[in-house]
Amino acid sequence: MAYRAVKVQKGPSGWGGPLVIKPEEGRDKIVSITGGGIDPVAKRIAELTGGTAFDGFKSSVPDDEICCVVIDCGGTARCGVYPKKRIPTINLTPVGQVGPLAKYITEDIYVSGVKPENITVLSEEDSEYIGAEAKAYREIETKEEKKVTAQSSERKMGLIERIGRGMG
Repeated sequence: MAYRAVKVQKGPSGWGGPLVIKPEEGRDKIVSITGGGIDPVAKRIAELTGGTAFDGFKSSVPDDEICCVVIDCGGTARCGVYPKKRIPTINLTPVGQVGPLAKYITEDIYVSGVKPENITVLSEEDSEYIGAEAKAYREIETKEEKKVTAQSSERKMGLIERIGRGMG
């Protein structure tokens, strides 16, 4: 399937972004977590990109299948849960870096105050470039995560060895 990219810009009094959303094979779910079915913003993103809109309150979707989430959070945990996982987050409520997970809410992964008219289709040329850039970024991010995990494991093993020798 050929997916298209959209640009999601902050709405009036919003914060963050703009975000470029482009589904890809296996990562094409636009999850609406707004409590009132599938929100018009999620529907518009799905229609314009070729992705699939889901009601996140009625069914769950594995994180690795999520292209983006649409939320309506005024500043509690939900605001930061998805940015912490590096899942593009589109908040209908115009709030910025707030709540207990505020440090994860960054302009490159989060946009707020969004209305359907804040979503525009990107050209095919821009879309292809952005798709390649996003894939490269995810590969770098995965390598970094593996490197950090390996370093952490090495430190743990060193600590366990020192404790075992009574040098903890």
